[in-house]
Amino acid sequence: MFDIPPAGDNSIRIFGMDPGTDTLGVCIVDVDLESSEPLLIFGTTLRAAKLSERYPEKIAVLGGKDVRIEILCGMVRELLIASCPTVVIAESPFHRPGRTNAFEALVECFKALRQTVWYYSPTLTLRRVDPVTAKNYLGVSHQGDSKLGVRNKFTEFYENRQLDSNPMATFDEHTFDAGAVCHYGYRAFYLKEIVESSRKKKKRRNKRGKK
Repeated sequence: MFDIPPAGDNSIRIFGMDPGTDTLGVCIVDVDLESSEPLLIFGTTLRAAKLSERYPEKIAVLGGKDVRIEILCGMVRELLIASCPTVVIAESPFHRPGRTNAFEALVECFKALRQTVWYYSPTLTLRRVDPVTAKNYLGVSHQGDSKLGVRNKFTEFYENRQLDSNPMATFDEHTFDAGAVCHYGYRAFYLKEIVESSRKKKKRRNKRGKK
């Protein structure tokens, strides 16, 4: 079981996820409605590989990926019950050339998470944000070493905005990515801020062949 303090009466709770088929980052940030200040409450990375070894018969029929996703979703449901979030957001699958199989697996994972959120509460919708946008709302470009950038920016912003128990002490890259998702929710949904994308805009092609 997960020990997560309840949200204050005057707070909204943002539950962010960085999905994967083996590891899944989770982060929780509360926002005080009076001060508009965010507070880092919790973060962890869920891991399914070792747990899936308990179900060799199921793996033989369904495959290892499906069993790991099922295990991860079970742990996410426990976290949802323990934390009672107001908003749930996950990083959406992002297609990269040459990594079609990974993209398809993440699509399956996202679908399973959407169902998990619905089973927890039909009043909640699993919102999504693409990886580039999540990084941009944290002040990180998707170019270069974005993993280190996410870690540094998130640590810089929340170092003095976390519980005395220091949740960030145990964060890894997946948890920090989930934190970026939470921060996007804070700025985009609560503060209603719009941040310019670091993606280069593609030039429109002239269908008539004119320059």
